[in-house]
Amino acid sequence: MTESVTESSEGTPSEGSEEDDMSEGSAQTDESWEGGQVWETGVQGKDRKERILKFINIDPSYPIPPQLPPNTHLHCLIHKLTEDILTSSSPISSSRLSNLETYCSQNKTTLIDPPSSVAHLMNRDTIQKKLTKCLGREKVPKWIVFEEGGGEEDVEEGGLEYPIICKPLDAAGTPGSHRMSIIMSPSGLVSLPPRSILQSYINHSSLLFKTYVLGSNVRVFTRKSLPNIKGGEGRLEFDSQKEYPGWKDFGMDSYEEVKEEDKPILERGVYEEIAERIREEFGVSLFGFDVVVGSGDGEVRVVDVNYFPSYKEMLGEVPGLLREFLEEKGEVAEPY
Repeated sequence: MTESVTESSEGTPSEGSEEDDMSEGSAQTDESWEGGQVWETGVQGKDRKERILKFINIDPSYPIPPQLPPNTHLHCLIHKLTEDILTSSSPISSSRLSNLETYCSQNKTTLIDPPSSVAHLMNRDTIQKKLTKCLGREKVPKWIVFEEGGGEEDVEEGGLEYPIICKPLDAAGTPGSHRMSIIMSPSGLVSLPPRSILQSYINHSSLLFKTYVLGSNVRVFTRKSLPNIKGGEGRLEFDSQKEYPGWKDFGMDSYEEVKEEDKPILERGVYEEIAERIREEFGVSLFGFDVVVGSGDGEVRVVDVNYFPSYKEMLGEVPGLLREFLEEKGEVAEPY
């Protein structure tokens, strides 16, 4: 997915003007050109003036200029070319990334985010190491890289205790990057997928703090998560992009949900500090991270970071927040 962003003042007689009578999120085409489809929405800048923010779909397989409407200057290019970044040594992926970087360097357009920075979020071992560096060991669950043929001795040497969560080493860009499993005993280590990391599973009373970051803006939403796990045999596999397994899936006879008044509440500053440290360490502006609070020790831990999340709980805010982000970078102080 790649989109470019430009803008105009409200009422300018060009695509995105009031005269076009375009509703928020509507599509527009121009018969005079054959480039990518234009999507636009009205947003209010810090000066409280209405602007039309335009999104233009482009195909990075081809040079960018022919895909743009006439006389268009792009303020930024937004991408999620995680598969290309993961396979950047291949000629096709290298060409696609080069098309973006070449256009941005020649036209002083901001590339969000630089592929070299996004690459740090493609490997979960790299993610864990960089999180440990910027947050400290106490904020990151213990983990090991589990190679093919590994066994219980690796778990013991890494200081892990059951239950353990197994995640693919590739964090994005592959069909299986979201296939995970909870390992409850040594028997669950048998025939694990190669190129995995094993991470201490933190019991967190089924409560996950899903945090979205766009520039300096941080938004936090709570989601129902995996249950507290005690004992058990073998392992349970699941897809982290689908509904999580519940306590019955783990063979429990009963489960005591945490009462609303007993659920942890974290101050906003906790998330903002974590976001700032991740932003500086990884060099990215569009990312998300998952926070859990240990049900036993009350410790705050970051259990995952991902590039360019869905923002699905806040889609209506994204255009305005994106413009704020560009204002912060000095990209759109005045409209073109």
